[in-house]
Amino acid sequence: MLTMWGAIARWIAVCRSKLRSADMEGKIWFEGGSGESVDEAIVIRGASHDLVGTWVEFAFLDDRFGQMGRDWKRKLHGHGTYGDREVDTVRLEMPNGEQLTLYFDITESFGKWPEDYFEASEDY
Repeated sequence: MLTMWGAIARWIAVCRSKLRSADMEGKIWFEGGSGESVDEAIVIRGASHDLVGTWVEFAFLDDRFGQMGRDWKRKLHGHGTYGDREVDTVRLEMPNGEQLTLYFDITESFGKWPEDYFEASEDY
């Protein structure tokens, strides 16, 4: 039987492969501000569901700051609702000990699952 975390890990792997493929180029993009506050949150657009949105956050961080675990550490990954916005908060620790907090507006994909998610989960 597939556990919830096993299903999530499977979908993250699927999302990674799809996001790296040429057919996804230009379909997911960022808007908004610097990410330094909720009001200046980095808005993720084009993510079809929650797991893609989460993976895109970490792809953004890897692109901007380098590889997680080598160039920075994740200290916090949380979620909150601010008015009508769904916002993830990510706190990083840099090699020099400095901590950096970034905010991602994930309203567009929050709470959505792939159409075939539950059907695919039954295969395990």
